[in-house]
Amino acid sequence: MNSLDTNHDGKVDKAEFLKPYEKQFESMDANHDGAIDRAEIEELEKQVKARMEQMRRQRGQR
Repeated sequence: MNSLDTNHDGKVDKAEFLKPYEKQFESMDANHDGAIDRAEIEELEKQVKARMEQMRRQRGQR
Protein backbone atom coordinates (compact mmCIF):
# COMPACT_ATOMS: atom_id res chain seq x y z
CA MET A 1 0.00 0.00 0.00
CA ASN A 2 2.73 2.46 0.95
CA SER A 3 4.45 2.10 -2.41
CA LEU A 4 1.21 2.91 -4.24
CA ASP A 5 0.07 5.73 -1.96
CA THR A 6 2.48 8.26 -3.42
CA ASN A 7 0.85 11.31 -1.81
CA HIS A 8 0.70 9.53 1.59
CA ASP A 9 -2.95 10.34 2.30
CA GLY A 10 -3.77 6.79 3.45
CA LYS A 11 -5.68 6.01 0.25
CA VAL A 12 -4.77 4.81 -3.22
CA ASP A 13 -6.66 6.67 -5.92
CA LYS A 14 -7.03 5.53 -9.51
CA ALA A 15 -4.09 7.57 -10.80
CA GLU A 16 -1.81 6.20 -8.08
CA PHE A 17 -2.99 2.66 -8.77
CA LEU A 18 -2.39 2.93 -12.51
CA LYS A 19 0.97 4.77 -12.31
CA PRO A 20 3.15 1.61 -12.22
CA TYR A 21 1.47 0.38 -15.40
CA GLU A 22 2.39 3.54 -17.31
CA LYS A 23 6.04 2.48 -17.51
CA GLN A 24 5.01 -0.99 -18.63
CA PHE A 25 2.79 0.50 -21.33
CA GLU A 26 5.56 2.82 -22.48
CA SER A 27 8.01 -0.05 -22.77
CA MET A 28 5.50 -2.12 -24.76
CA ASP A 29 4.70 0.80 -27.09
CA ALA A 30 7.93 0.35 -29.04
CA ASN A 31 7.08 2.88 -31.77
CA HIS A 32 5.78 5.43 -29.21
CA ASP A 33 2.51 6.10 -31.03
CA GLY A 34 0.41 5.93 -27.86
CA ALA A 35 -1.04 2.50 -28.67
CA ILE A 36 0.05 -1.12 -28.47
CA ASP A 37 -0.53 -3.02 -31.69
CA ARG A 38 -0.40 -6.72 -32.49
CA ALA A 39 3.24 -6.57 -33.65
CA GLU A 40 4.31 -4.99 -30.36
CA ILE A 41 2.47 -7.64 -28.35
CA GLU A 42 4.00 -10.41 -30.45
CA GLU A 43 7.46 -8.92 -29.86
CA LEU A 44 6.81 -8.81 -26.12
CA GLU A 45 5.67 -12.45 -26.18
CA LYS A 46 8.85 -13.39 -28.06
CA GLN A 47 10.99 -11.60 -25.47
CA VAL A 48 9.17 -13.28 -22.57
CA LYS A 49 9.61 -16.72 -24.15
CA ALA A 50 13.31 -16.06 -24.69
CA ARG A 51 13.74 -15.00 -21.04
CA MET A 52 11.88 -18.08 -19.84
CA GLU A 53 14.08 -20.33 -21.99
CA GLN A 54 17.20 -18.62 -20.66
CA MET A 55 16.03 -19.16 -17.07
CA ARG A 56 15.35 -22.85 -17.79
CA ARG A 57 18.83 -23.27 -19.25
CA GLN A 58 20.39 -21.60 -16.22
CA ARG A 59 18.58 -24.06 -13.97
CA GLY A 60 19.69 -26.97 -16.10
CA GLN A 61 16.18 -27.72 -17.33
CA ARG A 62 15.08 -28.18 -20.89
